[in-house]
Amino acid sequence: MKFLLRAFDTQTLEKEKALLEDIILRVQDRYPGSRIDLEISETYRNMHGTLQQVPHVSAYLEEAVRRTGLAPKWVAVRGGTDGSGLTAMGLPCPNIFTGGHNYHGPTEWVSLDIMEKSVETLIHLVQICVE
Repeated sequence: MKFLLRAFDTQTLEKEKALLEDIILRVQDRYPGSRIDLEISETYRNMHGTLQQVPHVSAYLEEAVRRTGLAPKWVAVRGGTDGSGLTAMGLPCPNIFTGGHNYHGPTEWVSLDIMEKSVETLIHLVQICVE
């Protein structure tokens, strides 16, 4: 069996891992001779902790969004984004909106107007970094 353990913080992931280890012990006790191996591999990390250590990165993004005429809105997302991988490698990258909705589902779609605002945000972000 394969499980994806996902959480917004490392403590919750550790609790989920401990729960799996407990379940394995109970099953093996109940069925002598059975063997269950648990292998945990990290695929990506939540970026929140890292981004908190470099608050100017998120502040720059918020200012870039404001310059497009939009109000910044932070929404917790979890998933294997490029930003989480880059952040784990030492390049803090908060997720920037793209205009997409209903990701990975049959009704996934993207708004061209919002996608344009995303590009405008990127241009402002570069300008802010230069400033």
